[in-house]
Amino acid sequence: MEFSTVLAIFNFLIALVLLPYINFELPIKTLGLMYLASIFGSIAFLFVAKAVRHMDVSIVSPLMTFSPAIVVVLAFFILGEKVTFINNWLLCFGIRESWNKKDLHKNT
Repeated sequence: MEFSTVLAIFNFLIALVLLPYINFELPIKTLGLMYLASIFGSIAFLFVAKAVRHMDVSIVSPLMTFSPAIVVVLAFFILGEKVTFINNWLLCFGIRESWNKKDLHKNT
């Protein structure tokens, strides 16, 4: 959890420096969506930190690489995005490589 604290402080300091450049003239709906996304992101980061704390990093880390796959599937069904061969190939390659690294650490 120390990493989470240091990361939060570092993000806060960067946000303070960039505060004068923020455009606050956004519609309330956009601000609400940004707030909701930040809440979900914070909860997700909390769960990842707890998973890393209670499980082996070699198991948790490859599972985190599935988030791009989930985004592609949701974008296809919800937004109607086109998924090309190169998208699928790169996605499968990235997931396969992350699992190969897990197996490599497991054998050492």
